[in-house]
Amino acid sequence: MRYEEISFQFVENEEIGFSKEQINYIKRLIKSYVMQYPGVVLKIVCDYFSWDHNRWELNEYTYTHNRENELYSKYNSLAQYNDEDKLIGFNHIRMSDMELDNEQISERIKQIGTRVENIKQKYEALYSQCRFLGINMPSFDSLFTQEDKIMLEEHEIVADKITEDYFEVMQIRLMEECKFIRRVVAHEFGHAIAYSYKLDEDPVIMEMYEKVRDGFEDIQEFVAECFMASELTNEVNLANRVKERIREVTGTDSQ
Repeated sequence: MRYEEISFQFVENEEIGFSKEQINYIKRLIKSYVMQYPGVVLKIVCDYFSWDHNRWELNEYTYTHNRENELYSKYNSLAQYNDEDKLIGFNHIRMSDMELDNEQISERIKQIGTRVENIKQKYEALYSQCRFLGINMPSFDSLFTQEDKIMLEEHEIVADKITEDYFEVMQIRLMEECKFIRRVVAHEFGHAIAYSYKLDEDPVIMEMYEKVRDGFEDIQEFVAECFMASELTNEVNLANRVKERIREVTGTDSQ
């Protein structure tokens, strides 16, 4: 897919919609991704108004409402990928006050990883002592507490058995909960990659997904969220493994 073949359809509105700076930022990100993943088919990138209406219908009401008279500001979604139309649409009302990027997110993600790593180090030290003494040790996963389970559930991660992998899912969830434009664009382009390359049928992706399926809505969301996370930080091993498999499937050189 060539960047020049994509139709960008945005209405600039500094007061309640996208600014020129935000629109240009989205275009630059899409261009970068299309150059990296030329197998992605993407015909239209637009705001929700342009998805629902024609330009000659533009007025204050149509800019803020869809054809069913629903306010864009009340939508749950910040953006959507539509595979049938090969389209990414952005909620121009809800995203209008977002920053372009958030460079502090990596530090928050690191804190979760540090907690799990500290638990692991203590476990390994105790395991060595017990093995020397011939004492059986409980599994590493059994060391996670009820407090850890509650913390995961607060981020919509419910699992019968807590494993180390689910803390990586929580790192990804924390990024999903952050509202800035780069994150939203990366997530939706992750969907475009998943559909274009049929990653939901890839055995390696499927195997990784099965280990943490309780933490994601479905395999498509798994790919999109992991791709997003890998674009924002290299601190999440699960996201890095998914990104590496994406590069293998797409024939993209590692960077």
